[in-house]
Amino acid sequence: MSCNPELVSAFLDNELDTVIVGAVTEHLLSCDECVQTMTKLAAVKAVMSDKFMVHDPEGLTLSVMNVVTNDRTAPPSNGMMSFLKKLGI
Repeated sequence: MSCNPELVSAFLDNELDTVIVGAVTEHLLSCDECVQTMTKLAAVKAVMSDKFMVHDPEGLTLSVMNVVTNDRTAPPSNGMMSFLKKLGI
């Protein structure tokens, strides 16, 4: 495996499939450059999560979820069926 900063970042974020985690881990054990990349990325991640963490004001998520619905107001084909009937089809 060759050096790949994107894989190192995905490894750090626990986004890799189990199939490739072993190969990335093995590479990290033998590659100082990628370990340095991972260390820098971890530091950036720590700073960013501390500085830009948005806290959920009391009840905001609940109030938004109460407004959001997935229900349709009419059957999906209602408009098209009316149109086709007007055409005599």
